[in-house]
Amino acid sequence: MECLRRTLLAMILTAFVAGGVDAQATDSTGIRMAGLTWLLDSVLPKHQANITAVCVGFTNAAATGTRPVASDAVDLNAAEFPALPKGSLPVHPGSACTVEQAAPKWTVVTATGKRAVSVLVGPVRSLSAGQWSVGVQLRINGRYGEGYLCEAVRAQDQWHMTGCRATWIS
Repeated sequence: MECLRRTLLAMILTAFVAGGVDAQATDSTGIRMAGLTWLLDSVLPKHQANITAVCVGFTNAAATGTRPVASDAVDLNAAEFPALPKGSLPVHPGSACTVEQAAPKWTVVTATGKRAVSVLVGPVRSLSAGQWSVGVQLRINGRYGEGYLCEAVRAQDQWHMTGCRATWIS
């Protein structure tokens, strides 16, 4: 599982920061990636038997993590995804996935029809000096999803989650 997590994170981070990012965006990216890391480490393992791929998007929906939000996700440099090395679970931009129309409305990779988990990472919010939050959610199908609000601090040049709390489960 650790190998899978590291591979997914490396692929996503490589795609997102390709081409250079300014310092402020790097902090935002770091916080979002820390939230994504937490989700992959703590939530995804219990669902891994049900999925064959991960679809990731960043959204500006302020409610991400606090209540279910529709996927208005922005792909993480979608042009970079085809060139990335493949991990145990393929990673796709959010736009590469759809939700089936028939119940239970599985999230699937559009090109293959294989089941996937849709992950959205919301915008970064300032809580206080040096403390930030980010919402994350995953959707496996139309009947099941989870949302979390995570708090982050910077320590030793890296962003770390100090805690994540479930805010909704459907």
